[in-house]
Amino acid sequence: MNALRLRVKDSKRIADVMQRLSLTGEGLYTLPKDSAGQHIKLFFKKPHQSALVLPEKINGVMNWPEASLQPVSRAFSVLNFDQYRGELDIDFVLHDNLGPAKQFALNAKIGDEVGLTEPGHVSLV
Repeated sequence: MNALRLRVKDSKRIADVMQRLSLTGEGLYTLPKDSAGQHIKLFFKKPHQSALVLPEKINGVMNWPEASLQPVSRAFSVLNFDQYRGELDIDFVLHDNLGPAKQFALNAKIGDEVGLTEPGHVSLV
């Protein structure tokens, strides 16, 4: 399966060190209904990029873009998944350092893109 291209639907601070993002996208219907608690990877564009470039699976092999275009990835657990509404919630811990995930969570606006691998396929990418 290719990485899914999702968009931020909502962003809210739920604690001093926690930001919750609700993500939506066409491919979410392919995720298992019981995806809550499962491990996934999210892909973020690099600061110099204007658009997110995701890897593609071709003939069973993950094909990555050239190094300068490869997204940054971080592992997360799915908090909530509503297949009917097509919505996935993830909590971002706002660690002291300003890494790519924290920066994305703090600055996320409705419509911003992020990539996702489905639960159980984290090791493929």
